[in-house]
Amino acid sequence: MLEGRPQASAEALWAVLDDSPVRISFVDRERRLRYANRQYATFIGLPVPEILGKTVAEIYGEEEEAKLRPFGDRALRGETVEWEGWVQFPGGVQRYVQRTYKPHWEDGKRVTGYFVLVSDITEHRQAETEQQRLAQLLRDAIESISNGFAVYDGSDRLVACNTAFASLFRVEPQSLVGASTEELFSRAQLRMRSFDGRPASEDSPSLKQALQRLREADHQPVDIELDNGQWLQITSHPTADGGRVYIRTDITRLKNTEALLRDSERRFRDIVERNPLPVWVNEIESGRILYESPAASLLVGRNTRDAEPGRATDYYADIADRTAYLHKLREHGEVDGYELRLKKVDGTEFWASITARIFRYEGRELAVVSMVDLTERKAREAELRQARETLEDAIESLAEGFALWDADRRLVMCNQRYKDFNYLSGDTLVPGVRWEDFMRAGAERGQYVDAIGRVEEYVQERKKMRAAMVSHYEFQQSDGRWFTGSVRRTRQGGLVVIRVDSTERKRMEQALRESEARFRSITIAHPVPMAISTFTGKMLYVSQPFADLFGMSVEEALKQPAVEYYKGPEGRATFVEALRRTGSVDSYEVEARRKDGSIFWASLTARRSVFEGQDAIVTGFIDLTERRAAEQELARQREALHQSEKLNALGGLLAGVAHELNNPLSVVVGQSLLLRDADTDVKTQRRAERIANAADRCSRIVKTFLAMARQNTPSYREANLNEIVESALGITEYALRSADIEVRRKLAEELPPVWGDPDQLTQVVMNLIINAEQAMADKIGKHSLEIVTSVEDNGNRVQLKLRDSGPGIAPEIRSRIFEPFFTTKEVGVGTGVGLSVSHAIVDAHQGAIEVESEPGKGATFIVSLPRAQQRAAESGVAPAKETPCVRRKVLVVDDEAEVREVLGDILSLDGHEIEVANSGNAALRILAHENFDIILSDMRMPDVDGPGLYMRIKNAYPHLIDRIIFITGDALGPSIRAFLDQTGLPCLEKPFDPKEVRQLVGQISAGVDAAK
Repeated sequence: MLEGRPQASAEALWAVLDDSPVRISFVDRERRLRYANRQYATFIGLPVPEILGKTVAEIYGEEEEAKLRPFGDRALRGETVEWEGWVQFPGGVQRYVQRTYKPHWEDGKRVTGYFVLVSDITEHRQAETEQQRLAQLLRDAIESISNGFAVYDGSDRLVACNTAFASLFRVEPQSLVGASTEELFSRAQLRMRSFDGRPASEDSPSLKQALQRLREADHQPVDIELDNGQWLQITSHPTADGGRVYIRTDITRLKNTEALLRDSERRFRDIVERNPLPVWVNEIESGRILYESPAASLLVGRNTRDAEPGRATDYYADIADRTAYLHKLREHGEVDGYELRLKKVDGTEFWASITARIFRYEGRELAVVSMVDLTERKAREAELRQARETLEDAIESLAEGFALWDADRRLVMCNQRYKDFNYLSGDTLVPGVRWEDFMRAGAERGQYVDAIGRVEEYVQERKKMRAAMVSHYEFQQSDGRWFTGSVRRTRQGGLVVIRVDSTERKRMEQALRESEARFRSITIAHPVPMAISTFTGKMLYVSQPFADLFGMSVEEALKQPAVEYYKGPEGRATFVEALRRTGSVDSYEVEARRKDGSIFWASLTARRSVFEGQDAIVTGFIDLTERRAAEQELARQREALHQSEKLNALGGLLAGVAHELNNPLSVVVGQSLLLRDADTDVKTQRRAERIANAADRCSRIVKTFLAMARQNTPSYREANLNEIVESALGITEYALRSADIEVRRKLAEELPPVWGDPDQLTQVVMNLIINAEQAMADKIGKHSLEIVTSVEDNGNRVQLKLRDSGPGIAPEIRSRIFEPFFTTKEVGVGTGVGLSVSHAIVDAHQGAIEVESEPGKGATFIVSLPRAQQRAAESGVAPAKETPCVRRKVLVVDDEAEVREVLGDILSLDGHEIEVANSGNAALRILAHENFDIILSDMRMPDVDGPGLYMRIKNAYPHLIDRIIFITGDALGPSIRAFLDQTGLPCLEKPFDPKEVRQLVGQISAGVDAAK
């Protein structure tokens, strides 16, 4: 193994290694174990002769060898590598180990193998897990402390604090973690009126002196007065690791009392300020109090002029509590926050929190005890319980049914009224019951009229209503009662449900309808054309103006079914459905048919009524022929403007939504791809692959949103039409699935790329998919959309076909479908711009778009585009080349910690040296004393943003200007686009792919070499 050295020297080395407590082995370049000392063999459970000469796979198994091989590979390349993780040994035992791989160099020129040093850190790993659990327990304990409580480490950085401490800064505790005492004191100083007895504006101590005074607060507490008159007292306690614990107590009431008694009790106040906490030092065995601070005397109501303070046993409300307290104190040597009932000298009992430590002095076991009076806190807890009970009583007294469901839709509470309303399923309303189980129980027991005979359908309908957050709904129970329900979401994601008995209101509405029917019967002689029909279409009454309008006699009009007065049956069906829902229809415009077959537009106003004992529709008709003709052109112009405004608003909305998703998506995309590429475990790789696929899909959706929001100059490049189809389907697939449309893909393999703007082409495909989905929406039955890609014209063109199963396009309008704002859809459904925009985009790409259709047999849109090879040659654009990248020093600037981390991970894998900054100011501080090859900076940051950082660097470090890469999650609005155009600097859009990051860094890196 160590060729070239004397044999005796090698044997001496092996003897030393065999006696070494470190577990050592040597593996040659063929991955065979050539040496192992006794400690190594004992650790893995096999004798040395049995493992020598075997490969790592033969000893540990193929799966373990695959996991460890990358580190051996790196050692054979001359690297010293450390790794820790779980390893399964030959006997099946798993241990958490730390393995150090050290290469062995022959004459300093060639690596002949590597040493492996193994340390068993299983217990350490388990201890870390337990430490994490205890840390969470500690955080909960800290939060439960009523006083302000903060823990700083040895470097004066805040480790943890509770809400009471953070309230001074008016922020959440977690946002303060990591801040230094200097930073927090500087912030608190802005609110101080006085510090340690001196006015903050006069003779105030320096920051260094103030912080030193706070550190000494374990001997003498510090009093601080705030600008709102509040007084705080701070005590400091050192920790074993060099840190400190600060306790901040609100002493406003005490200070107010002191102000009233200042002249007569100044000496007493000074003593209290020096000893703010009640303290006893007592002998544990006898209970004799050796020292009692004035605060302790005050706490128990003892006159300080008494000669002796007595024994601690005199102050326990129940002496049995002392036994349990002393047992815990002796067992642990200390107690913190131990709550006991004590009594004063006069016998008054009170609750106190005890903190005690044991020490020995002159052979005696003594305890130092500090006490905090919990009387007020206990009173507040009692008040809180009383308030909660009062709230429960108030809810119980409501005349309405009340129920509270948590975020998992499980019952938290409900009142008796709610149970009474649910007369057949009230027994299931116990805390914790799932809402779906409760609803199903009522449906199965026949509680709801609409659920009888269709339980599962009813439950699913209610689930959809709940998911859609329908705030108000109405239903009838089988006992005849009507109820109105309302739903409101809580801040924790739960639901508050209010149910009101609306039976009496329903009866009144019925009486009102009958009264209105009698009144409307008088209107039969009204000169406006009027008709009365049943919901099934039977004509019950027509006025003479009505008969004249349709060109027939009254007798003929009464014999003809109501549907015959409409251009098509769907016209009346839609009108009747609207009337069923609301009970009235006003100015409903529809195409009507006269006796001679001529069609005209009419305005219908109708009310639901009772006529001659039948449920009927009273309808008034107004001929809109002349008015429609006059308004048609004006409406067309208004619609064009309206649709333009809607598209602009939609673009802004999409850009805003996409911008909010970009930062977390950058982290998910980057970390999932890094995990997939870096981890060697097959299971982890599969999981990472799934995450990467899902993250990639989200990324493509966001980029499509951004493309839709922008109005930039087209950016032509090679684009895969299959990928464009998948991207468009990613946005529209939910709408297609909701409309029960089956999508059939027939995408050609090895499809040549086209030359164009991928964003604009994605918009074309989306417009065609949405147009097909809306066309099939009015057709009853199963729908399908077939998407086919192929190569045509001897490989010179790529073709896309979208074939739907909709009603098709009538021949008379087929030639107009690509006209701007032409649409056959109802107002509010179609804009009339989708197909015209698509036609313009395809034409700009030197392509063609056509339509083939037969009424009743669907429509097929055909898009033909030139392949990329031909267009790229014509445009003279050369394909991008990957630029090899050497090790660089890179500064990453972003206010999002996760984005900084993922960028650092990506570039670190390429060997770059990474430095990070969380703001523009922080970056400038780093640049003041360090030089960098490349700078990646976010555009939007709180203090100094990307453009501001650019100007500072341009003035102070002009040689770095060409090394800046900007990052943005914005939709590249006009200001950002103008800035980038002006500077000519590259920009990386979030969410980014690691390949994009590496390629852009490589290009800048090549420029650095060229500049040198």
